[in-house]
Amino acid sequence: DGSQDYFAFCSTLSIYVYSTSDFQLKRLIAGHDKCISSLVWCRIRPSQFATASLDGSVCIWDVDNSDDPKVHSINVMSSVYAMDWDPKNSS
Repeated sequence: DGSQDYFAFCSTLSIYVYSTSDFQLKRLIAGHDKCISSLVWCRIRPSQFATASLDGSVCIWDVDNSDDPKVHSINVMSSVYAMDWDPKNSS
């Protein structure tokens, strides 16, 4: 699962996204106020992934969106320690 075009890792508050074709940094994303606890790639949209944070937010990002990589954000009002994402299932 995940992207064949990108590799991403988190370092406390930032997300580093690299291209797998040339191993160059494609995006450096910051959008959480506390430690990022989880990152999962979208299974059907290879440029999108979701992150969860101890700040209580879950964000969906699109690496290919040049204006603003953040596609959507929700606040669940509690720290999020782990998640999974199935864009085909709304439950």
